[in-house]
Amino acid sequence: MLYNCINTENMKTISIIVVNENKTFRNTLKHILEEMYEMSQISAVSNIDELVLIPNYFCTDIIVLDLMMPEIVGISFAKKIIDTYTDLQIIAISHYNDSIYYENIKEAGFVDCIYKENIIYEIGYKIDNAIKNKKKIHIKIA
Repeated sequence: MLYNCINTENMKTISIIVVNENKTFRNTLKHILEEMYEMSQISAVSNIDELVLIPNYFCTDIIVLDLMMPEIVGISFAKKIIDTYTDLQIIAISHYNDSIYYENIKEAGFVDCIYKENIIYEIGYKIDNAIKNKKKIHIKIA
């Protein structure tokens, strides 16, 4: 497999995929992100199966992933894709506001975590930090 993901600092467009099973929450978050990042590509899907059907989903800048979806264990799934696509930036959405849980999320390779009740206040800050920390050029040959 050969792929090339390029993200330069001068690009004004970022790509974000929101993965959440709740349609109202997903669409509201998508709308908020579209307002915050006018020149960006924002997608929203209801589950992991829809995520992996997006062509080159692993080249997106940020994936915002709800960890409490019925069909997956979010931490396990994310660890698998982070191990494969090491430059992928995934921000967890969690219902738990616990430091030990947060450490488990960070150890799994997530770039950050947002407690669901605080998402409106923190999403922009967390995405901006993840973009700043993202490697500028990612090339993998397997």
